[in-house]
Amino acid sequence: MAKQLLQSGYTVDAANDTIIVPTFVKAEELLLITDVTTNTILYNFADAAKGFASVTFDTALEQTTIVLDTDMSALSPATTDSSKLQIFVDRVNQKMDVADSLLDPVHKIRVSTPENLIDTDFEYGLQPTKWETLERSNNVPSFYVADGDVSLDIVTSVAAASGSNVITVTCTDPHGLVVGSPIDAQGLTSRTAEGKYLIKSVPTDESFTYEASAAQTFTGNIGTVYTSITPGQFYSGSQINYNQDTGISTDEANPSTLTITTPANHGFVEDSSFYLTNTVGVKKLTVATTTATAGDGRDFVDADQTTTLTPSVDLSKTETKKYIPVYSLKFDSTAVNTSTNSITWASHDLETNDCLLYVPPSGDTAIGGLSRFDIYYVKKVDDDTIQLSTQQNGSAINLTSAGTYNYGRGLLGVVYEIRRGYHGGYRQSYAYAYTWAQQVGN
Repeated sequence: MAKQLLQSGYTVDAANDTIIVPTFVKAEELLLITDVTTNTILYNFADAAKGFASVTFDTALEQTTIVLDTDMSALSPATTDSSKLQIFVDRVNQKMDVADSLLDPVHKIRVSTPENLIDTDFEYGLQPTKWETLERSNNVPSFYVADGDVSLDIVTSVAAASGSNVITVTCTDPHGLVVGSPIDAQGLTSRTAEGKYLIKSVPTDESFTYEASAAQTFTGNIGTVYTSITPGQFYSGSQINYNQDTGISTDEANPSTLTITTPANHGFVEDSSFYLTNTVGVKKLTVATTTATAGDGRDFVDADQTTTLTPSVDLSKTETKKYIPVYSLKFDSTAVNTSTNSITWASHDLETNDCLLYVPPSGDTAIGGLSRFDIYYVKKVDDDTIQLSTQQNGSAINLTSAGTYNYGRGLLGVVYEIRRGYHGGYRQSYAYAYTWAQQVGN
């Protein structure tokens, strides 16, 4: 909390003991109002004799009207409409502006006299040599291997074949990697097999392959005692967006050329590197007994070429509503009492004048007296029963029918009615709103 002086824009109406300030001021924020022309205190939060009669805010004009207990016209000398005032209020999160001479080149506050160049790379930039190995695509971070990532200690061989760029890695135990997983291979005898690659295939649980950047000139194990193969990760959001209508097309040649259309200028040049992957990895289903029954009621290994199924769907239990409020009730005709014009909602915790959105099932008839997607006010009957009204503190709506529920259940969901709202003007970065319960003090 900090004091703020409102020193401009206010107006004084001495005849009505009123001061108007062009901003939002809460009553509890007022500290001191002084007439500096006559050196007279008009309001003091610590003096009961110099208080205020009311503090109100006009949302349309965005100004606060303060009516004081002090009779400004009866003072000697009297306060006039042209008097100069000091108005102190208590504000939170006061802004502090620092002169440019006290800021360093990266807008940090200086703590000493600069003597040499500032090492902004170490303090504020990515650390590819200190914390992680970073791979960029079009200057966008894409694939990285952090210090916390552990290399595979189960690798027994890294095999190459002369004239082929496919490298086969063999492990002693299941590696748990899938097609498309990024890896970082280092410490090999072949420079063109080192670097960051994507897993091309997983022949077995204990082996996988990737494509090196060039065809190898040696057949055999290119691994050494210093070989390190570390699984990496992709940065979130590093993927390249492409036009969903045209997709990725191929000329079907061998080798083929892929054509990708992006929605905006991509900025790539020839020989740019890409990681082309998908979300399909290794999926295995082990069937212990081929004659066992699957979830659809047929054998896991089904020899029939065709079959006819007649599904049975209970439409009354389907849901047709995409929007569901955080606090809601799904109900059927048993919850609607047309005799008492009420709806049963066990332990609803609602209060009178709370707002509810009514959504009947799509394709069904709404409750008689209610309209689809309309908002109604609650009339609390008891802890388990409510009635609905079209206005605050209004009379209960006459429910002429319970509606139909052939395609799902009806829904009542809590929504919030904003009774009063405000957003600050120039250089005021705060906003607030009142609901009905806040305005009436519930």
